[in-house]
Amino acid sequence: MSQIVADAGHNKFPKQLLLNKEMEILDALEFRFDHRSAYEEATYRVKAAIFQNEKLKLTQDDMDKLLSFISFLCHLAVHNMFLSANIESKNVAIASIILSLRYLRRSHESFDMALVWDEDEDINMGDDSPALHQIKKMIKYFKGILVVDYNEVQYKKAKNVLLQEYQEYLSEKTGLKNLFKQFPEFLSQESYQLTATSTQMSI
Repeated sequence: MSQIVADAGHNKFPKQLLLNKEMEILDALEFRFDHRSAYEEATYRVKAAIFQNEKLKLTQDDMDKLLSFISFLCHLAVHNMFLSANIESKNVAIASIILSLRYLRRSHESFDMALVWDEDEDINMGDDSPALHQIKKMIKYFKGILVVDYNEVQYKKAKNVLLQEYQEYLSEKTGLKNLFKQFPEFLSQESYQLTATSTQMSI
C-alpha cells in the first residue's frame, strides 16, 4: 500500500482516502468480499472443531491427509469461474471439508475390506477401527453445522461442481499442470472414486 501511495499517488493522497475510494469502486462493481479464502475457512473450521470438541480427534496422519486434500480441492475451486463468481468461499470450504472427510473415510474402508482373515483370530469386519470411527463422527459434526451456519443449496452446488471439475481434470489432463506437481497422490481415478458417490463415479 505504501508503494501505491508513493509511486501511483505521488504522495498527494492520504492512504485512507485511497482505501475509501477503492471500496467505493468495488461496491459500484458489486464486487463480493470474502474475509477468508475457502482454504483459510476450511482449515480454521477443522482445527476449531477439534480444539473445541474433545470427542473429535484424528490421528496426525489423517489430519495431514485431510488438510492436504482440502488444499487440493480449494486449488481446483480457484480455477472454476462458476465457483469464483457465484459461491461464497465459506460454502466452497464446507464442501471441501465434507468431500475430504469422505475421501478419508473411504480410504480407511478400502483398507479394512482388504484385511485378510487370520485362522487364529476372528475379525469382525463390521466393526470400525478407532480412526474410521472418528472420521465418521467428524462427518456427522460438519453435516450438523452445515444446516446452521451455511447455505445448503450453495454447498450442494459447490460439491457437485468440485467433483465435476475433479473428474474433468483427471480425464482431460490439460492445463493446471502445477496441481500434478503439488498433489500427485490425488490425481488418479482411484482417488476420485474415494470422494464420488456411486452415481457420480460414472461422470
